[in-house]
Amino acid sequence: MKCLAWIVLLCPLLFSDAVSGNTLDQQRNDFLQAEKLLAQGNVDAFMRASAALLNYPLYPYLQYQWLKDNLHQADQIQSFLAVYKDTRYAGLLRSKWLDYLAKNEQWPDFIRNYIARDGVYAASQSGTGAAIARDGVYAAGQSGTGAATARDGVYAASQQGTVVAIANDSGPASVSAGTSPAIVNDVVPAPVSLPAIVVSKVTENTALECEYNLARYKTGNEQQALSEAERLWLTGDSLPQECDPLLSVLMMSPRFTPELIWQRFELALRKDNVSVAEYVRRSMSRTDQDAADVWLRIHQKPELIENNVLSPGMVCMPQACPEQAGRLTPQMGKLFAHGIERLAKSDLNLAIRIWDDRKVTFQIDEQTARHLERNLAISLARSRNPGAYFRLSQLPADAEVNEWKMRAALLEQNWQHVGEALAGLTVQERLDPKWQYWQARLLDKTGNSIQAKDAYLKLAEDRSFYGFLAADYVNKPYQFANKPIFLTASELSNLADETDFKMVSEFKALNRDMEAERQWWYAVKKLSKERMMIAAKLAQQWHWDQVAIATLVKADYWDDLALRFPVYYANEVHTNASLHNLDPAIVFGLIRQESIFNKNAESAVGARGLMQVMPKTGMQIARDLKEKWRSDSVLFNPGVNVRYGAFYYKQLLKQFHGHFALAIAAYNAGAGRVSKWLPSVEPVPADIWIETIPFKETRKYVTSVLSYSIIYQQLMQRNALKIKELMLDVLPG
Repeated sequence: MKCLAWIVLLCPLLFSDAVSGNTLDQQRNDFLQAEKLLAQGNVDAFMRASAALLNYPLYPYLQYQWLKDNLHQADQIQSFLAVYKDTRYAGLLRSKWLDYLAKNEQWPDFIRNYIARDGVYAASQSGTGAAIARDGVYAAGQSGTGAATARDGVYAASQQGTVVAIANDSGPASVSAGTSPAIVNDVVPAPVSLPAIVVSKVTENTALECEYNLARYKTGNEQQALSEAERLWLTGDSLPQECDPLLSVLMMSPRFTPELIWQRFELALRKDNVSVAEYVRRSMSRTDQDAADVWLRIHQKPELIENNVLSPGMVCMPQACPEQAGRLTPQMGKLFAHGIERLAKSDLNLAIRIWDDRKVTFQIDEQTARHLERNLAISLARSRNPGAYFRLSQLPADAEVNEWKMRAALLEQNWQHVGEALAGLTVQERLDPKWQYWQARLLDKTGNSIQAKDAYLKLAEDRSFYGFLAADYVNKPYQFANKPIFLTASELSNLADETDFKMVSEFKALNRDMEAERQWWYAVKKLSKERMMIAAKLAQQWHWDQVAIATLVKADYWDDLALRFPVYYANEVHTNASLHNLDPAIVFGLIRQESIFNKNAESAVGARGLMQVMPKTGMQIARDLKEKWRSDSVLFNPGVNVRYGAFYYKQLLKQFHGHFALAIAAYNAGAGRVSKWLPSVEPVPADIWIETIPFKETRKYVTSVLSYSIIYQQLMQRNALKIKELMLDVLPG
């Protein structure tokens, strides 16, 4: 067995003549047969079958499948890592082997191979990539899939290759087709950062870090290992079980001080990880456990701080017990601030009143106070409170504060305040089309019509929501700057012939879509931006449109409109748009934003298909249409999904009296929330209403769908839509 494995791994030339005549179809069949033999445990037959596949693109993957279950085969593993070091499977196998070495306490081998890793281990482990997009971050998840935050909206691909919308710090995850999951931090201050603590972030590599530092400890580097153990300990998240042996060593050392314990306890509560806080509490002294119980009570019932429950006798911290009562105040101040932070989640106005009335009675460090003041003010703005602008104006300026000052001023429709907020922007921030638009609006509103027109004309050259708005103000045609990528056939074929992309092609041919996408991102991350553009066109040629669009984002190229905005399922779109008297461009815009035309898309909350319809909503629509509901999976049928999605959007349009922007916002955030955001007294211009939507994701969703609709209209060679006609004044609710 050992000899045969060595031959298979190291001597591909011995078999080249044997496999050169095999057709690709035959190799695929042989590959599937080899997998079947491995699954049956027939290793000898598997090795013989593998030997005939040395020239097949998925040969490294085949060998990886055997080796990951035979981690005791050290020689074969080292050979694989040497021969196939440039494949994604080298990183995956090394990860599993390192874990095996740690579990078997083979510490010198572990250290040698941990240090020998090529490049950044996180990248090699998952084969994922990350690209900065124009408006945010294109991130790749553990599965090798991506999330794009660009002008294309905010998306991530799940392990099933589906598309889901990502929640942000000020809004919900995608709430499509009538869903309304709980909102996290909709008007809540962000956690107050702890001064002088370097917080560890738990990642997919944390387990290996723990094992590596345990190996260092076991081989004589105790102090370095314990120092790293302290760093890893300081997180509000739960650590993987692989960290338990290292943490046990730390807990037995003099480094495991009461202060270190309290730091993690506070970090856990600030992340609302009560179970972690309770776990940490068990490491405290009896006196400190009593103090921790007060923290937990305030955390779970923050309204208790209204009744002056904080007294020196109730809180005793490790640095201040029990004789010197005056030293308790700073710790009580931290607890008071934490209670305010928690209370703001349920009753922001009460939290602010108590904070303003009682903050001077506590010793609160400057950084904690500053962060809490900042987050309370921003939360006021998110809750559309009229007092937000004044409170924001008392804060030191930064980009986020300035942005919320702008929104607070717009909500007031106080153009003097708008001017003050714009003046606080940096030169770089003022280049953003959004702020250029509001500068033009300010000029227009303050009587500077000539300057306003010049500003609108300049902005009208931009292909964006704000550029389209500006074009309507000066009655100019929309500018699209469509510059398709032109490539020669050889450029595409040369990339497709590279080993990494041959592997992708084979996974796709075998309907291994998840593995194909993981391999794609591993391959793409090696490319220059110029070659990423070629890769995007290759994915388009393969009818892999979500991946093509995401790859183009990674390449930072935005002007190939046919690639970025495919026109698929045209029959379903036009039929249902006509049925409900909708403009097909709007339906295309919704599909592009919801799923990027992935008929198998499934969100984290369960929305499905092209228009991300929730099963519960789908069942109700089926009843309304007098159709039989068979199962949730019917929503993956493009015809059904577009029919239900168009029907639901039409319902929202009727509910909001034909207001396109409100219906689009409701499609994302839910009709209930949109109703709460309606003005109470006077009508509000739609651009101001959109800009002051509390949720970042919904703001972006609305502007994206509206601008996408204009772009789809252009691609369909129509000009019926004007963005201003989709944005009538928002009437009081």
